[in-house]
Amino acid sequence: MPPKFKFTRKGIIRAAPGITRRLGPSGLTARALAEEPGCSVKPIFGLFKTMEEADFLYLTFLPGQIIIKNRK
Repeated sequence: MPPKFKFTRKGIIRAAPGITRRLGPSGLTARALAEEPGCSVKPIFGLFKTMEEADFLYLTFLPGQIIIKNRK
């Protein structure tokens, strides 16, 4: 059985605003998201199918809460 992820979707998405403030919207990459918690990009793509999914979830971020929903 594979090990469980140590990182959560909410935790990764919470890192996105700081990255965007420092590097701009184009700086929001899998590598930048992985550097925040100190992991490789593998957990990022284990939690999100694509970077577009991570971007979409970040865009639904509201101050003080995170809304996780599917794009369909």
